[in-house]
Amino acid sequence: MEHHLTRLTNRPDLVYNLPSGVTVTDQVIYKGVIALHGTLAHRPDRAVCRCKPHPKWQRSGSGKHTYRTPPVAGRPVILTLTYPVYRCAQCKGSSRPALPAGMITDEFGRMIGDYALRHPTATTARHFRVERTTVTRWADIVAEERLASRVVLPPDILGLDDTTLSGKRRLVVVDIPRARHIDLLEGYSERVVTQFLAEHRAAWQGVTRAVVIDRYTPFRNAIAQAWPDLRVVLDRFHVAQPINSAARAIIDGWRARHPGAPSLITLHRRRNQPGFAEYLDKVRITYPPVVEAFEYSQEWQALYAAADARAAEHVWTAWVARMPALLRPGLRTLTSDITNRWLLELTAAVEVRGPTGVVASNGATERLNRHAAMWASSNMQFHRVRSRVLLMPSAGDQEDAVRVTSRHLEEALDLLHGEPF
Repeated sequence: MEHHLTRLTNRPDLVYNLPSGVTVTDQVIYKGVIALHGTLAHRPDRAVCRCKPHPKWQRSGSGKHTYRTPPVAGRPVILTLTYPVYRCAQCKGSSRPALPAGMITDEFGRMIGDYALRHPTATTARHFRVERTTVTRWADIVAEERLASRVVLPPDILGLDDTTLSGKRRLVVVDIPRARHIDLLEGYSERVVTQFLAEHRAAWQGVTRAVVIDRYTPFRNAIAQAWPDLRVVLDRFHVAQPINSAARAIIDGWRARHPGAPSLITLHRRRNQPGFAEYLDKVRITYPPVVEAFEYSQEWQALYAAADARAAEHVWTAWVARMPALLRPGLRTLTSDITNRWLLELTAAVEVRGPTGVVASNGATERLNRHAAMWASSNMQFHRVRSRVLLMPSAGDQEDAVRVTSRHLEEALDLLHGEPF
């Protein structure tokens, strides 16, 4: 049912979003709630009568239906419609107007659905004072409409990562320069990656020049099989994380024998604070192994400033060669694996550059997990999580319509906060 804006003469400051064909006959504002009474014009429909083409319609009373419409001036609006009912004198068939199902209008339902795509279901239900099933239904409707019109542009640099959603490992596909999620797939096996790349290779060929992955061998095998000429880059985060974790575990063991020594986590947290250099010098005098481990675990990232892949390889091999004896038990196996199996992908990062410089990390999972924790708490099904992920606004999103809709929604919700339901 279409909607239109209605302004009443006795309160011109209030503009209502009502179904088309509705004439408001009464308006009452009581305790923060606006109650409207209106009539809906209706002519009997021949299609519902078995006596066509000449039905004998007779007026047979009237019907009523109550809806909640979008809030106005911070007040919830309740609309009670009265409409005529017709009955055929020959076949006894009745004709009623086609009204939206449920107790809310389509416009208000889409407002609820839009809000639900960015907030937990329980929060949305409390905010609009509706049932959770209503929130879920309208969220699905809005998500389906937006996904149908969603345009995915060929990515310059692709990102592949895995995360846990709804209790299972999922594949996250990201457009790195645009900071936008392309897809979220069930499973993250070599077969899933191969199938995805094979489906998109024809459309993305000539535009997509690299893919950023973690140290998961099936990803690399799938790329070699489905898209051999695609440049593979090792994700920076998945190199830094195991290096920092191994160094932290060794230093924590050393700290057990040296009470009072700061942890590597403490140094990481303070490194951007004023006076960190002076603090580090003091720690260096008292606990030199801690500072040595902290500085060494960061030095390898100098390879991203190298001029080319050969220079980056030299930075890495020199860093491995001067590994402190204290860190060798925890880092030797990790660095050997990267050197022997992933060095080409690690150094390829300096030759794959985007608008902001070296593209060494996809940043897909960190941002996703912040939202996934919210949705997982509601035991949301995977297809609903997927729609919310794909419709999340992003820094590089080219679809201004999503942002415009969100802005208008926020304005409406600001009004909604004026009075409780």
